Amino acid sequence: MCDKLFEVTDPDPDPRDLAIASPAPNADAQHAAQAAGTGRRAAHRRATAAAIQAAADRLVAERGFHATTVREIAAAAGVTERTFYRYFDGKEGIVASRLDTWMQATHAAIIARPLAESPMRAVRMALAQLAAAIEQSPTRELLWAFTDSAATFNSMRRSGERPLLRIEQLITDALLERARRAAGAGDEAAWSADRFTSELVARTAVAALRTIGAERRRVLDTGAPQPVLMIDRAFDTLQSLFCDQDR
Repeated sequence: MCDKLFEVTDPDPDPRDLAIASPAPNADAQHAAQAAGTGRRAAHRRATAAAIQAAADRLVAERGFHATTVREIAAAAGVTERTFYRYFDGKEGIVASRLDTWMQATHAAIIARPLAESPMRAVRMALAQLAAAIEQSPTRELLWAFTDSAATFNSMRRSGERPLLRIEQLITDALLERARRAAGAGDEAAWSADRFTSELVARTAVAALRTIGAERRRVLDTGAPQPVLMIDRAFDTLQSLFCDQDR
């Protein structure tokens, strides 16, 4: 009887109480998994953007900028129009993307010019070098859409793209970097004093590019001259004006 009184009679245990708790996931493993997922998504975005850009390059080269539609570009890239617009703001966005690539190349080309060259000479030679490269590029039709069509240029400006301001800033930055290297990294006062010259040369170069674009549109129907020749003409004219002693 006493045994019955002191017998412990537990109810049936809850299966949840018998489960062995899983160890907390390793924080490093979680972070690695998240990073891998982020990396895959970023790679997918880059691949999609590249596919759209490549399709645009090919179709515009074959048909011309204005004869190519967003729908055709999206279909050639294997994406929907909705996906296209997640990556680019219309055909003008495609132009802006290609243009930015060449702007960055211009920036690098100016910095790479010999430090003994004057700022104006460095910019002139870099622009001529890039103009020659563009003429050999399969993307040249997209790039010329920027200058050959006032409507395209104005549309880019309305969408927030300011290509001329962007190239002006990049030229200024490149010239300042050249001045820094010429003066030495420790002589900040010396190369900072060149900002006036750098900005003046950059704005003068952009004015030359605007004039080249306007001239190209005027003579496009009869055959535009080679871009390198137009750059030489623009900078030769500037040199003759600035060196005129009878002013």
